[in-house]
Amino acid sequence: MAPRSAGCCRRSRPRAGPPVLHGLHLWIALPEAQRHAEPRFAHHADLPVVRDGGASVTVAIGEYRGERSAAEVFSPLAAFEVAVPGVPLKAR
Repeated sequence: MAPRSAGCCRRSRPRAGPPVLHGLHLWIALPEAQRHAEPRFAHHADLPVVRDGGASVTVAIGEYRGERSAAEVFSPLAAFEVAVPGVPLKAR
């Protein structure tokens, strides 16, 4: 069987000011048993947020302190956004 390919088109425009996370788009290699499945998309608008000390941790993928994201994964994987008040992000 010839490998399937699902194309991707992406366009980015820089914004003035500090970076703000508006979305997360990941391409992850799948285990052999799942790699020939049909491509799919999932939108998870309500991600769990954990308050940890002064930080706010958004669980995008995986689990953090008992809170689990609804994002489906096929291998051990975790992704978090950590916001600490008073610590500004610097654009590079």
